[in-house]
Amino acid sequence: MRNSRRKRETFAEPSYWQSYSDMMAALLLIFVLIIAITLAIYKQKTTDLELTRLELSAAEADLENSRVEIEKSNKELAASLAELQVAYAVAALTKEVLNNAYLEIENAREELATTKSELLELWKVSCKAPIMSVRIPTISCSSLLVVASSSLAFSISR
Repeated sequence: MRNSRRKRETFAEPSYWQSYSDMMAALLLIFVLIIAITLAIYKQKTTDLELTRLELSAAEADLENSRVEIEKSNKELAASLAELQVAYAVAALTKEVLNNAYLEIENAREELATTKSELLELWKVSCKAPIMSVRIPTISCSSLLVVASSSLAFSISR
């Protein structure tokens, strides 16, 4: 066996390749660390993005439900408004009918009052005028009955 150590030169010229390879290994390690950190950040961002998408879809569903409820409320409001307009029209018609009825009642009262006064005048004249020269003492003016309708009727009680 030969000693291979003897063949080597002990004080040989320094080799720059060893420091150059150490520097390249360190640079490669730095690149690997940068890629690992970038991948971790990317993974975190994609997870956050997925959570945000889920929240957005839930918010969109809530928004759609709210829109449907608003449309339903608008339809109910329109129906209520239509019912209110119908009720107002009926109330106005009822008020008009009621006012006409009040006018008819007032006219009937005026006609009744004039008829009563005319009958009272006729009664007073007939009480004073002698009928066949006989005065009827049993007829009193308080016994006159007046019925207001399309025709006038009266009765005299004795």
